[in-house]
Amino acid sequence: MKPVYFLTAICLTVSACAVQPITAANPATIIYGANDAKIRNNIARACDEVQLHIEQQAGNSVSCVREAGAGTQMVYQYRNGPAVQMKYQFSWFDAGDGGIKVTGNAWYEAQNAFGAADRNSGPALAQSTQAILDKVKARIESKRK
Repeated sequence: MKPVYFLTAICLTVSACAVQPITAANPATIIYGANDAKIRNNIARACDEVQLHIEQQAGNSVSCVREAGAGTQMVYQYRNGPAVQMKYQFSWFDAGDGGIKVTGNAWYEAQNAFGAADRNSGPALAQSTQAILDKVKARIESKRK
């Protein structure tokens, strides 16, 4: 009878953890005194400064990418597809009162054995995305003063 209680306790603990959402901050900032071209160019420049390659730059979005480090590659070593990549996506829209809201999203991407892309994110990628946005904001608004 005691093993039943033990297994029940483990199942309840695991299921309770599973329903707790894992959230990372959504990187975003509002930039004043800028236009689409200025934001697009400064995001591309900031990506280049941290050794990210510009994958796409059009309209109101910029995509940057690079291969993940050796530690992350090891986590995904069972994949038979291409190397693990860190992907960053930035987009923006008019936030009113002369500001433009710029948001960012980042994830690790690897192709699984069935050809589908697996995406994983986390707080470290959110922090690096926010750092890029903060750099862009500081650069644009410092020239405005």
